[in-house]
Amino acid sequence: SGSANDLCDVSGIQAGTGTVTVNTYNDVVLNWATANNAVFQFPDASERFASARMNLTIECPPGGCDPWDRFGNLSLKHSSGETYEIARLVTPYDIGRAGGGPGSCAWSYDVSPYMHLLRGEQELSLFVSTWIGGERGWQISIDFEFERGVPELEPYRVVNLWDHGHLVYGNPNNPVEDHLTTQTVTIEEQAVKAMVRVAVSGHGQGNTDNAAEFSRRWHRIKTPG
Repeated sequence: SGSANDLCDVSGIQAGTGTVTVNTYNDVVLNWATANNAVFQFPDASERFASARMNLTIECPPGGCDPWDRFGNLSLKHSSGETYEIARLVTPYDIGRAGGGPGSCAWSYDVSPYMHLLRGEQELSLFVSTWIGGERGWQISIDFEFERGVPELEPYRVVNLWDHGHLVYGNPNNPVEDHLTTQTVTIEEQAVKAMVRVAVSGHGQGNTDNAAEFSRRWHRIKTPG
């Protein structure tokens, strides 16, 4: 998946200081490949923030962890009707304490490009592609930290370039080039910067050219000029 973010200069705007924390998922257990959708209250659109981070902790529920590495993500099902993948992860392999693992792992994501969308009442969708079932699975907690202040550049628009979730790689009868078609994004004159975010997990192999694992490939984004 990818997104292009157009940003504009907001120098001179004043804002307060401090951090606003929004707790969302709290020890939610996922043991099947069904998304957990829930609505949360984010800061009001009138508040100014310099940056935003998303902190995610994944640990073993009382029944134990799914031992396998699985694709997972968190999407924002925005009130505008658009859906944006704001974080992607691969679950850690065999972290259960019974096998000598740490029992939990934590990530921190810079979600500043999406902080203008994380406002008011919004729906999040948490997904892990696990089919372990029973009492095992993944126990996940997520919170967001918004740092008050004035950003050097303020994001104001996110454009989904490709949003396929899973793409099979390494199947000559279904090449990825057929899915990642050329996209054209119009950028306003007042924008001073644009960025492209691409998340590639490596999951979704077609099992050719040893693409199940250990197949080394480069991923490039080509722009005109």
